[in-house]
Amino acid sequence: MKIDLQHGLNGKVALVTGGLSGIGRATVDLLLEHGVNVAFTYKDEELSSKLALKYVNSLPEKLSSHLVDLLEPQTIRDCFAEVRKRWGSIDILINNAALGISNS
Repeated sequence: MKIDLQHGLNGKVALVTGGLSGIGRATVDLLLEHGVNVAFTYKDEELSSKLALKYVNSLPEKLSSHLVDLLEPQTIRDCFAEVRKRWGSIDILINNAALGISNS
């Protein structure tokens, strides 16, 4: 059974942290299917900037990407400011990004 949330979500703005791959990317894609404008974050890795740009260029009217380093609070503040500047508001926040620390 597929749930259609488009009427309730259409035109809303979501910020998805860690939205470039895996569960985050699947979440971004699902939100797009329901008419949501999506800003997503990604971390600085070798190909991330190129992949993020390619993804945004596929739907520039619906997507924006933002480089965030979770160890640098200023990048988080800058991201929120950029998203509000681009989209006007943030209606939905999905925190998918995480830092993994192992004590082994």
